[in-house]
Amino acid sequence: MLRWVALLGALLVVFVGIVTGEGRACACSCVSSAPEDAVRHADAIVVGTPVARVEGPDYNAYFTVEIAHSFKRAVAQRITVESAASSSACGVDMPIGRQRVIVLTDSGVGSGQPKWTASLCGNLDPEATVALAGDRFDALSESQVREPPDIPASNGKIIALTSIGALALLTVGIVGVVLVRRRRAA
Repeated sequence: MLRWVALLGALLVVFVGIVTGEGRACACSCVSSAPEDAVRHADAIVVGTPVARVEGPDYNAYFTVEIAHSFKRAVAQRITVESAASSSACGVDMPIGRQRVIVLTDSGVGSGQPKWTASLCGNLDPEATVALAGDRFDALSESQVREPPDIPASNGKIIALTSIGALALLTVGIVGVVLVRRRRAA
C-alpha cells in the first residue's frame, strides 16, 4: 500500500508541475549582423533612459523610456518600448535609470501611432550603430506611452485546481479501497 501512496503522490507532484508551470520556453539565437544592417532595418534609434518597467501577461516587458534624442526620425519625448521579458527570448535588458542606446522597430506601422519594439538581436552593438545612424533629432514634445495589453485571465488556474482536487479524491478513493481489502483479507 505504501508503494501505491508513493506512486500517487509522485503522479500528483508531476501533474501539478505540468498544469501550473510556466508554459513558455524560449532560446534566443541571433545571427551576427553588422551595425550597418541594424541601422538599415531600424525604424528609429534612440538615446533614452528607461524609467519604468511593467511585465505584461503576454510574457513581454513594457518600458517607459524618456528620450534624449533619436536618429533616423524624431520620436516623442516619452515612449513605450515593448520587448520580450527575458533575454533568453531575445528581450533587451534595460536597467531602470540608466541611459542607453536602443535600436527600435515600429510594429504599428499604418496604425497611426508607433508601437516601438526592441529585440536583443538588433541591439548587439548599439554604440557602433549610433556612429552610423546619421542625422540626430531632438525629442518631440508629445508623449506616446501606452498601456500593456489587457489579456483576460486564463481559466488555467481554475482547471488546475479542479484537476488537483479530482486527483486528490481519486487518491483517497484508492487508498480507501486498499485499506478495505486489507481488512477483509485479515
